[in-house]
Amino acid sequence: MEKINHSLRSFFSRRKYDRQNVIESSFIHNVYPLAVGKMLARSTKILGYKRGLLTIACKNSIYVTELSHMKEEMIEKINNELKQELVKEIRFVIGNVRVSKPRKRKKVLNQEQKEWVERIVQQAPECYQNQIRSMLVAYKENS
Repeated sequence: MEKINHSLRSFFSRRKYDRQNVIESSFIHNVYPLAVGKMLARSTKILGYKRGLLTIACKNSIYVTELSHMKEEMIEKINNELKQELVKEIRFVIGNVRVSKPRKRKKVLNQEQKEWVERIVQQAPECYQNQIRSMLVAYKENS
């Protein structure tokens, strides 16, 4: 079996990937939410990075316009987080960005709720008990 570092090395050399660019791109992906904020990071998506140009997809033209005005500030924040000047220019494009909503924290069921779930589950046929238990626990956690 081939070691992973040998596989990666042959992949990058065969595909003519710029290893340094791949490393820099991963650094940028990691610091992007810290540099621009959670809300903005959820409403945009990094499409690519190559030779100092960061391409960011925005969900609509309003974001493109607003972020274009903030371009210099974003470049500065990203480079400050990286502690080196990797990003020299940002290009904003309209693209398919799924806006992720923060997950609601599930509540932990108390003893009374657990007993209620078990009472209901015991009344169901045995073949359905696990599914009903899962549904009732999810219902109680989210209500």
